[in-house]
Amino acid sequence: MTNRPLPRPGALLGAVVDDGDDDTGHRLGSLLEGYLSAEVAAVFAVLAIPDHIGDGTMAVSELAEVAGLAADPLARLMSAAAVYDLVTVDPRGDVTLTACGTRLRTDVPDSVRHSVLGFCWRIPALWEGVGQLAEIVRTGKPGRSTTPDEVWKYFQREESDALAFRRSMDLVCHVLIDQMRAAGYTLPACERLVDVGGGRGLMLSRLLPEAVVGHAVLFDCVDRSLAAAEKVLSDAGVRDRVDIVNGDFLVDIPAGDAHLVSQVLHDWDDEHVRTILRNCHRAGRAGGTLVVVDQLLPSDRVPSTAHVMDLMMMSIGPGRERTIEHFTGLARSAGYEFVRDVPTTGRLPWHILEFRWT
Repeated sequence: MTNRPLPRPGALLGAVVDDGDDDTGHRLGSLLEGYLSAEVAAVFAVLAIPDHIGDGTMAVSELAEVAGLAADPLARLMSAAAVYDLVTVDPRGDVTLTACGTRLRTDVPDSVRHSVLGFCWRIPALWEGVGQLAEIVRTGKPGRSTTPDEVWKYFQREESDALAFRRSMDLVCHVLIDQMRAAGYTLPACERLVDVGGGRGLMLSRLLPEAVVGHAVLFDCVDRSLAAAEKVLSDAGVRDRVDIVNGDFLVDIPAGDAHLVSQVLHDWDDEHVRTILRNCHRAGRAGGTLVVVDQLLPSDRVPSTAHVMDLMMMSIGPGRERTIEHFTGLARSAGYEFVRDVPTTGRLPWHILEFRWT
C-alpha cells in the first residue's frame, strides 16, 4: 500500500488546484471548500456529538446509539471530521475529540458551541442574506431588508434560533467587555448613564460596579431581552442602580448626561445613525458624553476582520462598519465633538470612541 500524506483541510479542492510545491493551491482550496468544513463543524455541534463523546474514546456504533443517530452516515461524518481536526479516528473506527472538537462541547469553559449555533447554523436572516451577496454587489441594492427589523422579527417568531443567537451574542459581549477592561477603560463619570440598545444589560452588569455613575438606564425595544435583564442586573448587584425602559431609539431616548451606544450603529445606514445620534444629543446636556463602541475599519484599508463583518452587515441589511473619520463626521452632524479613541487589545478591532456634547 502506498504511503500518502495525511489530508489537510482544503485537501479536496486543494488537490484540484494544486500547483506543486507552492502552498497557494492548498490555501485556495481551503477557501473554496469552506462551505463543507463549516457544515461539518456546524452539524457536529448541532447534533451535540462532542457532548456525547466527552473526554474518552467511543465506538461510532455506541455514539450512534446514545445520540440517536444513524450509524453509517455518522461514521462517514466522523471520517470527514477527522480531516478537519475535530476528531481522531483509530484503526478500529473509534473516535476521540481533538482540542478543536473539545471546544464544541457545551460543558467546557472555552466552549464555542453557542457561537456555532448562533452564527454558523441555518438562521435564514444570516445565511440567506450572505447568499445574496453576488446580487448585492451586482445591483448595489441592500440585502434582505432596508432596516434590521426583519432579523429581530424573525427571532421573535423563532424562539430556539433566538436563544442560540442570544447566547452567541452574550459570548461576543463578554469578550468585548474583557477587552475594554484590559484596555483600562471605565465608563465616564456622570450622574445618569443611558445604555442605548443595551439588550439584557450585560455591559452594565459588568462595568457599572466599578464606574462613578450615579444611576443608569437600560434602554431597548426587545421585550424578551429586557425581561431577562432583571436577573442579569440582580446577579451583578446593580439592579437598584438601573431603570429598565422599553422604547424605540429611532423615536426618543431617555435623558442623561452620558449615552452609551455599543454594537448598535453598525446595524444601520448613515441616515438612521444620524437619527439615533441626534436623539442622543436631544436627550443629553451641555458637556455630556457620547460613548460609541464598534469595530473600526482601518482608514488605510489594511486587511482587517472588520472588513468581513462589514460584508455581513451589507448582506443582512443596511448596516456597515465605519472608519473613525466616518464616525466622527456622523457624530459632528448630530452635535458632538470628538474627544478620544480607545482601541481594545484583542484581535477583533473594537474601539471605544468618546464624543462631547456641544
